[in-house]
Amino acid sequence: EVAASAMTSPAMIQFFTKKPPCGMGRRSRRTAAFSVVQQGGGCHRHAWETTEPETRSARSSSSRGTVGHGRGPVKREARPCCILPAMPMDPGMLAFDEALSLAWRSQSVPHLLVGNGFSIGAYEGFGYDSLYEQVKGSLSLNAVKVFEEYGTTNFETIIQKLHEADWSAQLYGLYGKDEVHLIREDRDSVKDLLMSAIESVHPTMSTIGHRKLESAESFLRNFASVFSTCYDLLLYWVMNLHAPDQYRFQDGFVGSKTSYFSGRELPDLKFVYFLHGALHLVHKGEEVQKLVRGQSSIIEQVRELMSQGVDPLIITEGSSGEKIAGIQSNPYLSWAFKRLQDTTGSLFIYGNSLSASDEHIREVIVRNHALKSLYIGINPVENPRAISSLRAMADEIENGPTGASGRIVRFFDSSTASVWGPVAS
Repeated sequence: EVAASAMTSPAMIQFFTKKPPCGMGRRSRRTAAFSVVQQGGGCHRHAWETTEPETRSARSSSSRGTVGHGRGPVKREARPCCILPAMPMDPGMLAFDEALSLAWRSQSVPHLLVGNGFSIGAYEGFGYDSLYEQVKGSLSLNAVKVFEEYGTTNFETIIQKLHEADWSAQLYGLYGKDEVHLIREDRDSVKDLLMSAIESVHPTMSTIGHRKLESAESFLRNFASVFSTCYDLLLYWVMNLHAPDQYRFQDGFVGSKTSYFSGRELPDLKFVYFLHGALHLVHKGEEVQKLVRGQSSIIEQVRELMSQGVDPLIITEGSSGEKIAGIQSNPYLSWAFKRLQDTTGSLFIYGNSLSASDEHIREVIVRNHALKSLYIGINPVENPRAISSLRAMADEIENGPTGASGRIVRFFDSSTASVWGPVAS
């Protein structure tokens, strides 16, 4: 199979259909696997082939790792064949500074959309693998089997699958009158445990460190507004890094001790929108409140509220349709989503794959013709499925009905943004 990095370039697609590397024949090339490794701070792709001489019989062998020529299966032993050039391998892929310069040169005000990749860059504990291990013991055996069956630790994917299964069970009358809706219970349990896992693994500000937060704030100041689908507190910490002495960001909330949502917009301050809510937001009655630092830290307040049965305002539904329903039912979330719909200029996407559960956001970006340019950050070692999803959206914008509007879509190497500061070698 092709490693994640190979998905980032049309040139690599041509590579697999045209001239073989290192003199390998077309057929033998099918047995090659590509892996991505870190070497000296750079990303290199290793092409692997077998140590067995490339006879005609070997070239015509199965791509499953054995050869047959009337002598039974023979194991292939991998060895490095060549080292392909370091990233970026797509000549058209920009560095972050180049993309930002292009946006400003086109007089297109840049905005930013971040996802969980933004937070994982500072703290790997926010990755789904880590979150899953945190709560695996609290899941039902059936829920664990669902995670294993789909081969993923993505909570939102599993929530969506359980929702679909529950709907199908009801449609076909599979629930008896006296039976508890076990599928629905597991779905709700996975949703609750996702929230609990984020709270449980959440680092303190001191763990992240002032230097990383300063670096991230410097990155955010490149943009007129920031939209986030992150649930954690990292972005909130960054935007309030210099508060109350100096405010550089606003979020529509007012009040120093008890902060309420008002939608108020102050001039000369950059706006941050939490499209799916976050740990520091709470829905109390008809009001949406924001937790502010007092005698106890934000994360301590979150834990205290959750112990009292008060959950943060977080939209963890697995399907895009359910998320939209949750957004529209909340005054703050619907207001934030409307701001995304009305955004003009350029949009940068960082750490967000816009998967099926975020189809509502993807659709806004595709349909918003006022967004004249789109700059999509891709990590060279990102999940191939995530990269494929982003490329499909780019194709839809460039080649679909909106393509005639002259909208620009470019990719940049997200690792060059150095959001949380330089990576230690």
